Amino acid sequence: MMRGKNSWFDQTCATFEKSKQVLANAAMLAHTTPNASLVLQPYIAEKFRIIYFDNIYNLTHIAIKSTSKLVRSHWPSKNKDYIAWVKRSIPCQRSNVHRYTSATLQKFNDFSTRSDHVHLDIIESLPSSKGFTYCLTDIDRFTRWTEVTLLHDIQATATDAFQ
Repeated sequence: MMRGKNSWFDQTCATFEKSKQVLANAAMLAHTTPNASLVLQPYIAEKFRIIYFDNIYNLTHIAIKSTSKLVRSHWPSKNKDYIAWVKRSIPCQRSNVHRYTSATLQKFNDFSTRSDHVHLDIIESLPSSKGFTYCLTDIDRFTRWTEVTLLHDIQATATDAFQ
């Protein structure tokens, strides 16, 4: 057995370079269980995980456990990510009406004087009528008085809207 410097032949160098290229182009694999038989699963980079999940999940919209079994990949906190992504899926929330996420209604303070609190909103995408394509609505919370002002464009200043 020769110790010290190894002499590399041209064929050895070429084989080594080829091995480096194959490793550089190979998919990253992770072994999920240390003592299990050899089962390799591809490792998905963080920026591609949601895309990978959406491509599989949007085919069937199945449950979290079934999705986890269907997806043959691995990354840390995979199941936690699945739970979050399935819960934010709007089609799943609509089909499971009793489980959808709903925001609580905001409670308003009682207002004692007129114009203490006014709601303003712009309605857009209306058919044009005499050059007006937008509506500015304002509602006084105390009196519930509603005003609608037509606008030519959305860049109109407040003084133009109330003239």
